[in-house]
Amino acid sequence: MATYRTIQELKKHNGWAKLNVNVLWDKSGKYIFEGEEDIIRKYNDNHPEENRRRLILEVPPEPFWGNPFKADIIILSKNPGYVEHINKWLPTILSPESIREICEEKEKSLRLESDCLMSSIGVKLLSDMYWVNSLKELLSTYQKELNTEDEQGFYKHFALVNTSLIFAPSFKQRPPIEPASLLR
Repeated sequence: MATYRTIQELKKHNGWAKLNVNVLWDKSGKYIFEGEEDIIRKYNDNHPEENRRRLILEVPPEPFWGNPFKADIIILSKNPGYVEHINKWLPTILSPESIREICEEKEKSLRLESDCLMSSIGVKLLSDMYWVNSLKELLSTYQKELNTEDEQGFYKHFALVNTSLIFAPSFKQRPPIEPASLLR
């Protein structure tokens, strides 16, 4: 793994920044880190669709959410999570404007240019409100100390880094493949 001396240098070599997020669900399974297509597809070929160890490639990846370089608090998470009735169904009822807004925010996060963990109600809903509910107590306790008047200002203090970069409904341990580096 390469070593970078500055944030700018690291961002320049960020392979996730190349990923185009224009839909929230794509049956073709296009959301794969460049250069890892063969090993990921080979792994999934050995796991039928109903297998809970199959990697979910139909949704945009979330190696980080928000901006770890701007956040005061970085949350390390095991994986991005996947809830089929939310991740697959919700994009079918959202307005084109909401989808575009969420896709833009996901791309900003992948480029390490986001300003906020929870940028919109659409992002909150797509995450099944997991982080909203998980951070609720912190919000009520520390909102004043973080000098934020609203919930949105509170979320600007947070970023999320997923230690497993691929979606899989149930992994008690890492998949038996090497996931992409956070940054290449």
